[in-house]
Amino acid sequence: MKFLFICMLLHLCLIPALMAQTLTFSVDDYCPYYCKDPHSDVPKLAVKPGFVIEILQQAFESKGYELEYVFRPWARGIREVTEGKVNGLIIAAKGDAPRHVFPKNEQGRSLGCYYVAANSHWAFDGVASLQGVRLGVVKGYEYSEPLNGFLKKDSNKKEVVTLTGDRPMERILNMIELGRLDVTMADSNIADYLIHQMGKKTRVKKSSCGADYLNFYVTFSPILKGSRQHAEILSRAMDELRANGKLQKILARYGVSDWQ
Repeated sequence: MKFLFICMLLHLCLIPALMAQTLTFSVDDYCPYYCKDPHSDVPKLAVKPGFVIEILQQAFESKGYELEYVFRPWARGIREVTEGKVNGLIIAAKGDAPRHVFPKNEQGRSLGCYYVAANSHWAFDGVASLQGVRLGVVKGYEYSEPLNGFLKKDSNKKEVVTLTGDRPMERILNMIELGRLDVTMADSNIADYLIHQMGKKTRVKKSSCGADYLNFYVTFSPILKGSRQHAEILSRAMDELRANGKLQKILARYGVSDWQ
């Protein structure tokens, strides 16, 4: 009888572990949204993993989920989530992955801004102001209008320097500081964070910003069971974190303000 009682206790203790569900997310390296450890030979998240990662931890780990992350180039991550190879993608705009399942509330908001050297007097004043300047862009990025239309015209490509590979945004900022580029456009959250981390506040500055914001979301696979439930859990968590002040504390650790 005692043996049977012990077995029942062990069984009850094992149930939560057996029921724990693992969610796997595809990530790249876009601090402060999600941050790769620069000192590790093996791809892994940094000690300060990024504010979107911290939001996910608050949303899911308290409910017994285990979270795992796989590092993928962004375009490949979109494809693997679409195919159901991983549960979710961190992060995308609605136009980037229209087949994915989106939460109601966004996990970040981006404003595209132009960045120049600290001693530059250039400011965006319509498409004409982009003529004759050395413009640095990252291959594969979808820029907001009117820059996106400017980049698609073959006649303008001779003035554009396109970077790819590791840490392209950091390299662009270095080139602006050294006078090898005149201007770039970037997500203000990413560029402001990098400028602070790289110690370039007195050497590279924000010149002007666009008028339109872009919302970013953690997305979920359209073919995996439970995706809509996971999106709802994340949406409710965003409301709760904003109401109890935890969201503001998470964002503050990365120099980001609540956008609502």
